[in-house]
Amino acid sequence: MIDAITDFLHWLRTNGCDADEVLDRAQSRYEAEPEVSRASR
Repeated sequence: MIDAITDFLHWLRTNGCDADEVLDRAQSRYEAEPEVSRASR
């Protein structure tokens, strides 16, 4: 999984995206999910 995330971060940078912004948005979405939906995964 770490290799996939690393590859994705490199892809973001190569394609002109801000990896920090993408990670911040992902964390915000994760934290906004109800705790119940995480437990059912």
